[in-house]
Amino acid sequence: MPIWKRLAERIERAARKPDYSKVDIREISWLAHKHPEEAERRRQLEETPIRPMSGLSKARVDRLRKRLALKASSRERRERIPSEVRALVWERDDGRCVHCGADADLQFDHIIPVAKGGGNAADNIQVLCGDCNRRKSDSIS
Repeated sequence: MPIWKRLAERIERAARKPDYSKVDIREISWLAHKHPEEAERRRQLEETPIRPMSGLSKARVDRLRKRLALKASSRERRERIPSEVRALVWERDDGRCVHCGADADLQFDHIIPVAKGGGNAADNIQVLCGDCNRRKSDSIS
C-alpha cells in the first residue's frame, strides 16, 4: 500500500472520536467482575474528553486531507506516454533536446501540460534535457 494511502488512513482514524455506543455492555460487566482495576481505568478513560489529533488543528487536518485527495486523484488520472509515441517523438527530435541540442539527461515533456489539458499525442510531446524541462516547468511553450 502506498505511503500516502497509509497516511490518509491514519489521519482518518485519528480524526474520528471513538464510538462507545458500539461497546457491548456484557464485555464491560465481565471486565468489571474479573478485573475491577481495569474496569475503573476504562471508565476513567471514557469520561476523559478526547481531542482528536492532539497537536494538529482541524484546519491542518483538512489541508492534509485535501493534499492526499489531490495526490490520489492525480495518480489515478495520469497515463504513461505510450511507447509508440515515445519512439516517434525520439525519432522526430533526433534524440536531442529541442531547445539546446543536449544529448544527456533527456526527458519527454508535454508541450501543453497534462494538468492544463494536454494529452499524450505525438504533436504534444517533445524531448527536453533536464535543465530545459525544469526551466519550462508547467508553462506552455
